[in-house]
Amino acid sequence: MSLCRMMILRKLISFLLFSLFFSILLLLLVHFICGPECVKFILSFVVDFIKAFLSVIVNILQALLSLIMNLIHGILSLIINFIQGVLGVIVNFIQGVLSLIINFIQGVLGFVVNFIQGVLGFVVNLVQGFYGFIVNLFLCFFKDCL
Repeated sequence: MSLCRMMILRKLISFLLFSLFFSILLLLLVHFICGPECVKFILSFVVDFIKAFLSVIVNILQALLSLIMNLIHGILSLIINFIQGVLGVIVNFIQGVLSLIINFIQGVLGFVVNFIQGVLGFVVNLVQGFYGFIVNLFLCFFKDCL
């Protein structure tokens, strides 16, 4: 502790001791003048005043603590919502890219399947046409025999 703080603390302690001593002397004087009922009344008033003062201090501290807790809750909510938003953007981007890749693969596979189906259809139609041609040719030459 610095010397200045020690001197202030010493003066504060001496003031409090002097006030306590003066208060005791004042209470003794009141006791001799009015009797013990006045002292009891004064002490109950002092006790009630100290209770009210401490109650006000406790209420102020509770309000400050509530304010600090609400502030911390608000800041944490803001941070969590920001992180959720960023993660949502990232997830939606990945989902979009994967959807694009899947649709591209689906398109390529559809093209390949349709191409193979077209080639097979062409070959089947060609074979059917050739078979029909041979059957018609056969029927044309041997129609009298049948």
